[in-house]
Amino acid sequence: MPFPPNTPTFVSKSGFISYLEEYATRFNVSPRYNRNVESACFKDGRWIVVVENGGERYAAKYLVVATGENSEGVIPEIPGLVESFEGDYLHSSEYKNEIVRIGMWLLKFFPVKLVDRWCLLLAKLRFGDTSRYGLIRPSKGTFMNKLVTGRSPTIDVGCVDEIKAGKIEVVSSIKRIEGKRVAFVDGNIKTVDSIVFATGYKSNVSKWLQVDDNENGMPKLKCPDPYWKGSIGLFSVGFGRQGLAGINIDARNVAAEISLRH
Repeated sequence: MPFPPNTPTFVSKSGFISYLEEYATRFNVSPRYNRNVESACFKDGRWIVVVENGGERYAAKYLVVATGENSEGVIPEIPGLVESFEGDYLHSSEYKNEIVRIGMWLLKFFPVKLVDRWCLLLAKLRFGDTSRYGLIRPSKGTFMNKLVTGRSPTIDVGCVDEIKAGKIEVVSSIKRIEGKRVAFVDGNIKTVDSIVFATGYKSNVSKWLQVDDNENGMPKLKCPDPYWKGSIGLFSVGFGRQGLAGINIDARNVAAEISLRH
C-alpha cells in the first residue's frame, strides 16, 4: 500500500503511525498492543511465544522477527553515572516534551562507495565545514557507514542551523560524572541537573529469542539469503542494515516464501 501522494519525503512519526493504522484497517490486521515478549522457542514443530502481560501464550508454525535493529534505547556506561549522579537521566525515547533522498535513488544504479563520495560532496556544499562547531564527519560515507556499522544517517530538520547560531553547544565525549559535575575528555567540566541520552538504539532479540544462531541481539544473517531464513519456520525482517528499502525487500521475500509453503 503506497503512502498518500501528499506525503513528504521524510515521514514524521505521527504520519508514519497514521499510515500503519490505515494499513491495519484496510487489510484487517489486528495488532495485539502493550505486549512484551518474554520468550520464543521452537518446540514440537511449533513456535511457542510467551508474553509477560497476563501470561499469554501463542503457538504458530511460523515466527517472523521484525522488531528491528533499533528496538531498545542505549544508555552508555559512564563512570559515576549510576553511582554518583545526583540529577535525573533518561534515554531520549522516554522524553516526551534532501541529500539522503538523492543518494537512495542513485544507489539503484551506482556502487555504494561512489554514491557516498557524491553525497559527502553535496553535504559539504549544503552545510559547509562543520568541524569548527564540533561536528566531525565520519571517515566512511553515509550509506557505507550504514552497511558496516548499522548506524542510520540523521535527517537534519534545523539542528545544524541552531548549532551555527550558537543556540546549541556541541561538547566532547563524557569522561566521568561526580555528583552533578560532568567531566569531558577535553578537560571541560559542566554542572547539570539532568541528562537526556540521544545515544541510539540496539536490537533486543537476544533477550527473548531462544535459538542457537542468535548473536549480539541479531539473528545471524546467512544463507539461503542474507536477509531472511526459514529452516524451522523462523524468518527475520529488517536486520540487513539497509533501512526501509531493505525492510520492504525482506517483507516481500518472507511473505512469498510462507505463501509457497501453504
